[in-house]
Amino acid sequence: MSVVKLNNNKRKRQYVNAFVNKSYILVIEDQKEISDLLAEMIVDSGFAVAQAREGQEALDIISELGIPQLVITDIFMPGMEGLETIIRMREQYKGAKIIAISGGGQYKRKDILHYAKNLGADYTIEKPIDFKELFNVMYELLDEDFFKKIAAS
Repeated sequence: MSVVKLNNNKRKRQYVNAFVNKSYILVIEDQKEISDLLAEMIVDSGFAVAQAREGQEALDIISELGIPQLVITDIFMPGMEGLETIIRMREQYKGAKIIAISGGGQYKRKDILHYAKNLGADYTIEKPIDFKELFNVMYELLDEDFFKKIAAS
């Protein structure tokens, strides 16, 4: 598991408290540059982040930290890929909010996000990621309880 570290002590306390309160966003992305960029932007927006490189690692993180408030998952990854991850999450964690992202893989399959939506993703976004769209969707999917937990920490 990879966790983004913060420099500011107040934000570091807020971040640790968010994990204690199980208020975090899980990013599942095998491309380190994309994963780190997503995590950094999410942390800069005040959220705690855990990162996984594939689906099984993500499920292990969830079993350790609890159900995240939101999952952002790529589709094409080594190990457990995104579609299987979405299926498993819907079976085990029905209430999890899921955003699926994909550039279509090596074959540029743009239809893959349609399958992700049918399997249970709440929203899908094509790569390259439009970060304004991503954050609008994140705020739409996250409920008020999440913001109350963050404010209290």
